[in-house]
Amino acid sequence: MENVNEYRIRQHIERLFAAAPTTAQAYNMREEMIMNTIERYHDGIAKGYTPDQAYAAAIGGIGDVSELIKSLGGGEQSAQNTAQQSVQPVQQPQKKSNVGKVIAIIAAVLCGTVLLITIAGCIAGVSIMKSITCRDGFISSIVGNAMENGVEYSFGDDDTGFNNAYTGSNSYSVPADGIDKIRVEWVSGLVRVQPYEGTDIKLDEMSNDNISEEYALRYKIADGKLTVRFCKKHTWYGVDAAMLNLDEIVKPKELVVSVPRAMLESGEMDIQLDGVSNDAYISSARLGELDANSISGDIDIENITAKEMELDTVSGLINANDCAADTIKVVSISGEMTIDGGYGNAKLNSTSGGVWFTDESDGIKELKIGTVSGDVTMQLPQGAGFNMMVSTVSGDVSSVFGLTKNGSNYVYGDASADFDIDTVSGDITIQER
Repeated sequence: MENVNEYRIRQHIERLFAAAPTTAQAYNMREEMIMNTIERYHDGIAKGYTPDQAYAAAIGGIGDVSELIKSLGGGEQSAQNTAQQSVQPVQQPQKKSNVGKVIAIIAAVLCGTVLLITIAGCIAGVSIMKSITCRDGFISSIVGNAMENGVEYSFGDDDTGFNNAYTGSNSYSVPADGIDKIRVEWVSGLVRVQPYEGTDIKLDEMSNDNISEEYALRYKIADGKLTVRFCKKHTWYGVDAAMLNLDEIVKPKELVVSVPRAMLESGEMDIQLDGVSNDAYISSARLGELDANSISGDIDIENITAKEMELDTVSGLINANDCAADTIKVVSISGEMTIDGGYGNAKLNSTSGGVWFTDESDGIKELKIGTVSGDVTMQLPQGAGFNMMVSTVSGDVSSVFGLTKNGSNYVYGDASADFDIDTVSGDITIQER
């Protein structure tokens, strides 16, 4: 089935490019889109989707390519007609959890960026659809159920196991023994994860208003994972879908998760932060995996070392300062990202926002950056050798290093690292670190 679906993907994209001119640029862009879409398809398979679900999710990230075809010198109307032959809307796979649905945020952010998502899926190979609709549980439930439930905001599908006692002090202490993963599912307000010198995991929530038992945090421990929720199962009816301020619907609460220093710096702990309208901050940790995503909020991490990092936001800034990981994946739809540190493999995608990347370790082996309407700035050490493939519609390439250019390929030094940079209207600048 997988080989068949790869063939279907190729056929679909070739139809989309039927109106494109017969040029090397159009050919390379079409083939790149095919490869990126196939990659999204296999990402879906790896997540446990059926072949049909993975195919629909991959194709769903392409959308209307008429502006792209037009920029190549092709026929706009023909491209639009061809794009209308797209597959059925994405079918959501079986969800493992369903935590929240936020109409106001989804309507305001997604409608405003739908065109950019379309182009980004084509040019930059951004896994936008995967990041928004195919995440495990939290984000997928928000987006998927927003369309189902209209003017209704719901949080939590099942309170089983979330049976901690309410404390009027808004402070909770959880035994740390046996816990190797922490997941936070938060709706509104800052989430901060930090080390401290104690022995238990502390959960402290703060608000300008009194936090009643109805809206107090809930947590459970199962199979070595501590899951913290914004509150128990609750539904607000009659929410105005045009309302842009989630704080008027749900009063924000700040959450501080204090983890014993030895545990947070062991390299064995996994952290997952899922947010709707909140910022996330984590510092001074050595982790196994770090996964942070938000619909409307900034993500800031500092002095973090992990085997794998994944940072996604729809409308917000992403900053990774003095961090290191074997692999890092970052997606921002509407917001800039600044990534500096030491990474072996980095994949950075931004739809509407610039990308700043600084290699602090001289150890980058593979770097992929995709933007639609943002510039790319890379700060690299003098002795860094790389082979850089560039695909851009209207952007320029400049470098303080002497590059050897051959078509869209740029070589510097020993060419030991592989760079793949895609932009639509952004410039590419290489500076010395």
